[in-house]
Amino acid sequence: LSISINAAYTDAYLTEDAPDLGAVDGDPLPYVPEWSFGLSSDYEWELSGGTMAYVGGNLAYTGNRPAGLNNQDANGNRREIDGYTLVNLRAGLLMDRWSVEVYGKNLTDEMGINSINSGDEAVTGRAELGIIRPRTFGVMVGVQF
Repeated sequence: LSISINAAYTDAYLTEDAPDLGAVDGDPLPYVPEWSFGLSSDYEWELSGGTMAYVGGNLAYTGNRPAGLNNQDANGNRREIDGYTLVNLRAGLLMDRWSVEVYGKNLTDEMGINSINSGDEAVTGRAELGIIRPRTFGVMVGVQF
């Protein structure tokens, strides 16, 4: 059994003006969450004849963060991207050179946003979003050679 826990607090901001970027001293760095944490657990055991089985999962939180140095909404306020939490599970077998794993990622189907590009929003009224992968299930088969 292995368990891992991590957390981070980040207070990242500019220490001088960056006029080419439309930013001033004290502006928060884009896409850097103030808080993030993770919890991971894996359990492994031997079945028979050297075949190992395992189950595991992780929980990862990414907090609210500023969208960009020069990324404002229609009211002139700096955009902030909402935080999100991911839940992932996996189970598998390790047999000699072969491995098989079934997994589920983003099990709660969070729509986490990674980036916002509002370059032509004033003209078209739209912004482009980079989002995390939706709920995904899969099987992975591997061989060592």
